[in-house]
Amino acid sequence: MKKRLSIKGFYILMSSVFGGIGIIFLIFSIAFLIQGTYIKENYYLTNGLVVDVIKNGDSGDIYVSYFHNENGNIYHSEYELINYYSSNIDEGDILDIYINPQNGEIEYVDFLISYIFNGIALVFIIVSLVFLIIVIKYQNKKKKYMKYGAKIYAKVVNYSVVKNINYGYDEHPYKIRCEHEDIFGKKTYFISEPVFIKEHQFRYDKYIAVYLLDKKDLTKYYVDVNDIKEQSQIIVY
Repeated sequence: MKKRLSIKGFYILMSSVFGGIGIIFLIFSIAFLIQGTYIKENYYLTNGLVVDVIKNGDSGDIYVSYFHNENGNIYHSEYELINYYSSNIDEGDILDIYINPQNGEIEYVDFLISYIFNGIALVFIIVSLVFLIIVIKYQNKKKKYMKYGAKIYAKVVNYSVVKNINYGYDEHPYKIRCEHEDIFGKKTYFISEPVFIKEHQFRYDKYIAVYLLDKKDLTKYYVDVNDIKEQSQIIVY
């Protein structure tokens, strides 16, 4: 049987993807915040009167007129385009605008986009942490059962597709169902964690290692899909 890709790898991949996207949004949020703070601290603040609003669907252009005197330097325009648009702004509104002392260009500062990016980043980072927690819990369970549990082998009897997880190209993981029969003929069934494996790789004459913390409680177990043997290689007990 070919080497299987554990669900652990899938969760680590998802954690990395969501975490990476979250970090990107966070970087943009911080960049907008720094830029806006710099403008507020270093540019000249004045009032701009909205004289024209040109709407184009969800976007548009806003033009203002303003007059500002700073130490004898006059900054004035009757019709100036600002670097911002909102459908809530109408003609006649008064806006706080900032004048670049170096070149006289005007800027409008709105931290809303920074807050939005922060929110998006938070969502992606939380999802990333959820996947990471799943991986950590899975790893802890695996280590605990393999270190302290009793090892038995159960025969592969069936499998089922986990349709709510998609690894790309419509490839879904499987849960392997295996069966253990004790010396009294009593059969116990165990189901593995989701594992990515091709359907043709299943062999029903294979045996999978199962770890039990308590042989009297067969509801608590760990199926090690990486430990698969032929019947001739093990002693089934």
